[in-house]
Amino acid sequence: MPSFKNLFYKLLSYNFEVLDKEFIGKFNKNLWLANNYYERQILDSIFNDFKNVRLTHLKLPKNISKIFGRVFDAFLEIESYKTHSRTVYFDGSGCETSDLSLIVDYKIYSPIRCYSTSKTITFIQLKLGHYNKPWYLSGKQLYFMKYWPSFRYKNTVYNLDVFRMYPDICSFYLFAYKNKDFSDSVYYRGIWRKNFRVNAFALSTVKLEYIYGSNFTPTSNTVFVDSELRKCNQKGIAFFLWHILLQNLGMYSIDAEKFLQAMFPELLGNDPAIDKNKSISSDELPSVGIRITVGIKME
Repeated sequence: MPSFKNLFYKLLSYNFEVLDKEFIGKFNKNLWLANNYYERQILDSIFNDFKNVRLTHLKLPKNISKIFGRVFDAFLEIESYKTHSRTVYFDGSGCETSDLSLIVDYKIYSPIRCYSTSKTITFIQLKLGHYNKPWYLSGKQLYFMKYWPSFRYKNTVYNLDVFRMYPDICSFYLFAYKNKDFSDSVYYRGIWRKNFRVNAFALSTVKLEYIYGSNFTPTSNTVFVDSELRKCNQKGIAFFLWHILLQNLGMYSIDAEKFLQAMFPELLGNDPAIDKNKSISSDELPSVGIRITVGIKME
């Protein structure tokens, strides 16, 4: 409901410093490892930074209680999960899933039960490179994240039809520079919040296909000129993460959530299942899932 979303917008904006400390700034810090690390090490570092569940109490704006009755607590909870079993299958062959999956869940707790008022999921592919050098991206992975064909993962077929309809707000490539930084500002409804020094920005798969000049195919020869990517970029990673937190980016579908639960069994509190038929190569990158829960408790 718009009224609930507006409630959480006000809460998050009022607690921007907490969000910066616990998520935006911490995530941005890990991307600076691009100067000396590889993708695997950055993903591991992101996972390790968020793997211990952190529950942080949030300050309550006065007008929240006036609108929704008496609120006695609000919190931010962040947790991460990791898997190396990240290969999906479509068109008869395998393809790696995204490097990062971000789930943002808004919840309201009444004395009787918990309500999930809205939930969004965003898939992100991380790429490291140098300023003014070409970027080489897998055609099959671009095709997968742009068109979201039905795919098989661990003998179950998933159809993320909503993601297929709106890939411009749920499927992104995150470009992190090893040798370049720039400034990024975060705003909320025209109000300046903070200026960040960043080395990364994100572009949707829709925008990438526009830059590419033709439709992606699983066998595309995908070489992107860095200057073309930068020309189409509007904001850096801090602005991108802020809008994910506000649920201005991301989509939800039942199949998408089931897929993530299969990838990261801990999402439901289950122990990871051991796939005896799959030998995991040490060369396979991890995939990291981060769940962010913003909760409001009411009397």
